[in-house]
Amino acid sequence: MTRLPIRSFCAALFLSALPLGADPDPLRFNHVLEIDDLNIPVPMELYLTPRSQTVIHAKVAGNLAQLQRHLPALLSDVAQDDCTTRIAVQTDHAVAQGGGIRARGRVQIQQFLCNRESDFDSRVRIFNHVTTVDLLLVGGIANDCLDARLDELELNPSGLVGGVLNITGLTRRIQETVRTELNEILNSEENCLEMPEALQVLNTRVERGGFRDFGDGELGFVIQGTVDLQSQNVIDLLALLYEEGLLDPP
Repeated sequence: MTRLPIRSFCAALFLSALPLGADPDPLRFNHVLEIDDLNIPVPMELYLTPRSQTVIHAKVAGNLAQLQRHLPALLSDVAQDDCTTRIAVQTDHAVAQGGGIRARGRVQIQQFLCNRESDFDSRVRIFNHVTTVDLLLVGGIANDCLDARLDELELNPSGLVGGVLNITGLTRRIQETVRTELNEILNSEENCLEMPEALQVLNTRVERGGFRDFGDGELGFVIQGTVDLQSQNVIDLLALLYEEGLLDPP
């Protein structure tokens, strides 16, 4: 996951000062997410409807299908790698599920005999097991930010080895290790929708939002809020748009 800035529709928001019909067509635009040297397009639609003479209700719907294709790689990582233990998470696929993201994959657990803490070359593997993992990520709005958090994590070790892992409590410890690592990834400052300056100028209030299933497991998001169009806010927005080069000077 990564920050989903909506600066791309700042100029379009100025159009909301014009008279709007009861059911206006959405304003369509594209944003490109930059994640780990990847440029991922995110098509978006902005819906604007009048709430009063100075307040506009705004809804942004974004299609995250392209991001969804990269999620398995983004959620795969080595959760622990020291001389005695290596725990690696391999996510195979991710689909939208209601207001969350369901991801499934595997966790490889390896343990070693190690003479010295830093002596990786001479360690001897004594245990190797691969178990399935089931994750549920949920999204929400906090401090004008659309972020993701790990809501569920379930390991399913099988057979005799799985029984030993459960009895010894190792399954629970591995779950906590994986949960901690994934939450560190998700809680990065880059993993949120930060309100751009233009929307702050307009006194935008984000009311609710989160991930959505756009059909057949395709991932998207919806954010809703209100835009204050008092005269000084509009003047400040125009000045900012000129500075950004999004409007030609008069």
